[in-house]
Amino acid sequence: MIFVKSSTSRDLRGLLAALALLAVLRSPADAQLSNGLVGVWTAQGLMAANPPLPMLRYSPGAWRGSLAPAYFFGKPASGSSGVNNSVSGRIAGGGAGASASYAFAERWGVYTWMLGSSAKGHSDVQPLPACPTCARVKLDSVDSSYQLLSAGVVYQAAGDTSEGFTLPVFAGPLLSRSLSRQTVTRFNQAGALLDDFDMETQDLSLGLALGAQAGVPISRSFELNPFIMAGVFFRDDCRSYDVTRQGTNSGFSSTSDSGCSGTRRIQAGEDRLIATGGLNLAYTPWGVSLNATAPFLGRLIAGEDAEITLLTLSWSFGRPRRAQ
Repeated sequence: MIFVKSSTSRDLRGLLAALALLAVLRSPADAQLSNGLVGVWTAQGLMAANPPLPMLRYSPGAWRGSLAPAYFFGKPASGSSGVNNSVSGRIAGGGAGASASYAFAERWGVYTWMLGSSAKGHSDVQPLPACPTCARVKLDSVDSSYQLLSAGVVYQAAGDTSEGFTLPVFAGPLLSRSLSRQTVTRFNQAGALLDDFDMETQDLSLGLALGAQAGVPISRSFELNPFIMAGVFFRDDCRSYDVTRQGTNSGFSSTSDSGCSGTRRIQAGEDRLIATGGLNLAYTPWGVSLNATAPFLGRLIAGEDAEITLLTLSWSFGRPRRAQ
């Protein structure tokens, strides 16, 4: 009887120890493996939310092309790993967008736009005193490339097709591709190295873009261009990742973020949805447009405690209406 009781006690202690070990391995992974990548994905998503838009007026034969270089910088949300950790880091990158529009009939046209960006950064997730068992996680050499393509139909729902106020709406499929890498090192609170590995994740997704914009002339040379746009991607909340180099290993390289089932799965951030609006100020004689709201949208898209700034300028050229 005593033997049975002792065996049961040992089994119970072994089970509790295994559960405790699993908890130690899992809890630091919550929103930490993805922290550095989500930061650059958020910055690139901010750029994707401000693409070069289709032209404003559609009389048969009219066409326009646009080019838009961009630069972004900032840091990830300081509370993005939860109450047990503090986050510091840096994000920077740039890219460019291009678009083309053509009016094939009165008020009707087609468009295509594309953009590409590259972002780099680093993140340091430090445990707070409230979590003495949490580990420090450093995410270095964060590197992400991102491409986005859309093509669709435009309908000018209101306004004159050659001048004055105009209100076109547009819709079309979205295709995105990304390749992201980072180096992960993990330390206990005594400074001993627990894990050291490189990871990589790729994504190819299809979605749908919907938008509307207005052209509001305010003088002979200046025009306001408010816009709203939404893009939805048909993909999971989580992404799989591969380990491309394994150094010191205590199991962290096989973990997943909370909310992601299976092994080696991380949160994809908020990049399944692009929802934005803004105001462009256009100087029509030169075809130059400045996005006046882009520098301030980072806090709305990335979170109040994030600081991501986007600077972008667009130049347009083409034939506004069919030659007579």
